[in-house]
Amino acid sequence: MRFGLTAKLFCAVLAVNMAVVIATAMATRVSFDRDFIRYLDEQEMQRAERAVPTLAAEYQAHHGWNFLAKNWTAWLRILHSTQDSVPAGAENDSDPAATNMRFALIDARDNYVVGNSEPTDRSLRRPITVNGQLAGWLTMVCMRDLVRVGDIRFQEKRTQTSWIIAGVTSLLAAAIALWLARALAAPLRRLAGATHRLARGDYVARVPVVSGGDIGQLETDFNQLAATLADNERTRRHFVADVSHELRTPLAIMQGEIEAVNDGVRPIDACAVASLQVEVRRLNKLVDDLHTLSLSELDTLRYQWDDVDFAASIRHALGLYQARFASAEVAVSATGLFSSVHVHADEDRIQQVLQNLLENTVRYVDPGQSIVLRLHIVGDDAVLDIQDSGSGVPDDALPRLFERFYRVEGSRNRATGGSGLGLPVCRSIVEAHGGHITASNAPQGGLWIRMFLPLMVTTP
Repeated sequence: MRFGLTAKLFCAVLAVNMAVVIATAMATRVSFDRDFIRYLDEQEMQRAERAVPTLAAEYQAHHGWNFLAKNWTAWLRILHSTQDSVPAGAENDSDPAATNMRFALIDARDNYVVGNSEPTDRSLRRPITVNGQLAGWLTMVCMRDLVRVGDIRFQEKRTQTSWIIAGVTSLLAAAIALWLARALAAPLRRLAGATHRLARGDYVARVPVVSGGDIGQLETDFNQLAATLADNERTRRHFVADVSHELRTPLAIMQGEIEAVNDGVRPIDACAVASLQVEVRRLNKLVDDLHTLSLSELDTLRYQWDDVDFAASIRHALGLYQARFASAEVAVSATGLFSSVHVHADEDRIQQVLQNLLENTVRYVDPGQSIVLRLHIVGDDAVLDIQDSGSGVPDDALPRLFERFYRVEGSRNRATGGSGLGLPVCRSIVEAHGGHITASNAPQGGLWIRMFLPLMVTTP
């Protein structure tokens, strides 16, 4: 049989409370019994102290103890004569004969005279002296060895009261334990239920943060975990939708071209082949970008590290894009490219980043506008600024420029936007080089891309 969390907490708290109650009751009883017996012994010893002068007078009057030898009548008479000072009410709960049986008389040579004939090692003794000479001993059996009827009755009443108090305390402890167990288990039950929903794919599952301390922090962390899983699920679905769309477009164009050729609508000529090659290149670039992103996220993208002249790499990329700039009727200017700036990098990956950035920039610049590049040193970093004079990007879109498949325009028109993978690939590669890349709107308008790469550390 499996017990729930509430039952386990209830049993644990109740067990602790019961242990405390029982330990307290036992300690109280032992302490009280010990102190009570000591109190009774002290009371009887006070009576013995009163009896000593009487016995000394009787010894002197009769010149010895022979008149008391086994003379119970005379012995009890002497003891009764000292009983007047016993606290009021004691006789009501005690048997005088039993009380007197606690006492015994022993002569100076420790010979038994009269009284209790079985003293124990714990028996209390008071000396009886006559004219400075030891005449005998008055002994009294310890209360631990002889308890009176009234004392037993008192102890029984006290034990009964103790059990009643312990029972009431236990019931109160059980009520408190039940309330405490439910209070502690309630947020954990809510967390367990929400966790089961989350495991079934219900990513909107949340728990109210009503507790404090560690449980409250756990509730907050659970909600953050659920929100992260929900975001990841949305990202996954968007990723699948975006990939399927990006693959569908070139494949649809290629399928249409091939069907037109098969149906004899379009002849197989250089124009048809060129159109197919454009779509194949676009498809290959999409697949390559996806592969690069996947390897980068898995931290398995390989790099060939070397001492790279960053300025020379930028000049090479600009040379490759001269024809592209000319066809787009875009003016390009660059500064800081004629001094060597060395970075520890992979030349091919740096070229991939630069070409992606140039392609992204020229794509969103209208004919007649300009692109400005500037390479300079900031601290320990080589910084490449790329600014265009286009219309810029809305402020709310800037943080999302480096997300996969994100494009500023709302449509998926391929005439104005790419696949949305170029900037994410750039960020992954730059961060792998220990740098970072940012996007903002330039003060004079247009988009401002800043790429930071750590400078090559030279050893003297």
